[in-house]
Amino acid sequence: MRVLITTPWYPSPEVPIRGIWTIGHAHAIAQLHDVVMLPFSPRQGTHGAYTLDDRVDDGIRTLEVAYPPPKVPGLGLVAVRKATREVLRRLAGEGFVPDVVHAHVFLSAPAALTAKRAASAALVVNEHLSRVTDWRLSRMERALARYVYARADLVCTTAERQHARVRQLGAKHTRRVFDTIDTARFRPGNRVRPPDEVRAIAAGSLDEKKGHRYLLEAVARARSDVPGLVLDIAGDGELRADLEGQARSLRIDDRVRFHGYVTPERLADMMRGADVHVLPSLRESQPHVVGEAIASGLPTVATNVGSTAEMLAAGGGTVVPPADAEALADALVEVCSDLDAFDPQVLANHARERYGPEASARMWTQIYTGLLQKSPPESGT
Repeated sequence: MRVLITTPWYPSPEVPIRGIWTIGHAHAIAQLHDVVMLPFSPRQGTHGAYTLDDRVDDGIRTLEVAYPPPKVPGLGLVAVRKATREVLRRLAGEGFVPDVVHAHVFLSAPAALTAKRAASAALVVNEHLSRVTDWRLSRMERALARYVYARADLVCTTAERQHARVRQLGAKHTRRVFDTIDTARFRPGNRVRPPDEVRAIAAGSLDEKKGHRYLLEAVARARSDVPGLVLDIAGDGELRADLEGQARSLRIDDRVRFHGYVTPERLADMMRGADVHVLPSLRESQPHVVGEAIASGLPTVATNVGSTAEMLAAGGGTVVPPADAEALADALVEVCSDLDAFDPQVLANHARERYGPEASARMWTQIYTGLLQKSPPESGT
């Protein structure tokens, strides 16, 4: 099948990790189908209505649209619709007319709906937005979500609560899905843990919603029970200086290392050198990094947000309430005190069977086939 993937989230020089998982997702689908990516976003320094960069990114044909940050609401939508028409004309001239438009989040609307109408394609909206899950959408965003969901042939969600929200916003046909994890890159290592060290890792942008301040408090609390506990923090953001100051004030700066932004390859190496993964987030949908930790054979201590409880239900770790440093510390102590109870290979096998590229390709093939045969799943499944 010919699949056009639209997304407002895509890596850029300014934000190299933004939507990086969409590329892995495209690679999984491309194992069995002909895939073209259409990412779009506002970008400073863009001249004219929009620019179109037609290239091949790591084997995937990518036509990236950039447009000036709009001064008037709605102008960005107009630019994306015009650019999408140009993309479709170019692709049609090469014999590529999409059978399926696969839209990441309802914010893909201007590209996804334009492509659906122009190509008479099936439209599946793959919803990941945590603001949908937590019902933190503006009035305009709710209206747009309703408009898109009503016109989608299927809306797929990654968390149970999110599933209920999209139904509330008018989605008629829905299905639960899992995001794709690169299980070739994220895999167990051969770490031999020193007797006097337990290495924890947390990965994510350093902003308020990721809850790092609670993690630092938890490490300070847990240190007396796990004397060898050290923490590697991978990620960067606006709160880095504040968090470094907090680590100093808690007198754990000798045990916490801030690594800044790391590449996926480097993150995978760091996970193979760790003993436990911690996710202290206040909000998530399906946290990609939890799947990467499971694939790496790491137990996870996570806050009960998004689909973390579902992801860890098979024995991959434990969940605690968000914004609760004491509960996070207690769970961290408990897991660190019994690390041998977690078999890295069992965790990795579970990740591969549930989130691996091959499993993802099979799942999406089934979904696409059902859409093209006009037999979407029963609502709520």
